[in-house]
Amino acid sequence: MVLSNNKMIWEFGPDHDLLLWIGGGSTFGLPHPLFALIALTLVLSALFLLDGPVQRLAGLYESSFSLNVLDPLSLFGVILGGPALGLAGAWLAVGRHLAQIQPE
Repeated sequence: MVLSNNKMIWEFGPDHDLLLWIGGGSTFGLPHPLFALIALTLVLSALFLLDGPVQRLAGLYESSFSLNVLDPLSLFGVILGGPALGLAGAWLAVGRHLAQIQPE
C-alpha cells in the first residue's frame, strides 16, 4: 500500500488480480458472491450430515432434540441480510474515518 498525493494505491505484487478476485474488489466492493454461497453450502451440508448423529445422541438421553435446517424465509434473510450488514458496517466505518480527516 502506498499513500501519495492523498490517494491510496494498493499493489499486492504479481498476484494482484487474483487477490482482488478472491476478495471481491472488482465486484462493486461487495464480497465475491461465490465464496458466500460456498460458505452457506458448507454450513447447510454440515447441518444435514450432523442431524442423524445428534438425534441418536439426544435419544440416549431420552430427548427429542434435532438440528433444523434453515427454512426458505430464513435462508432468504441470510442471503440478503449478510451483505446488507456488511455494507452498513463499511458505510459506518468509512463515515467515521472521513469525519476524522475532514478539515474544519
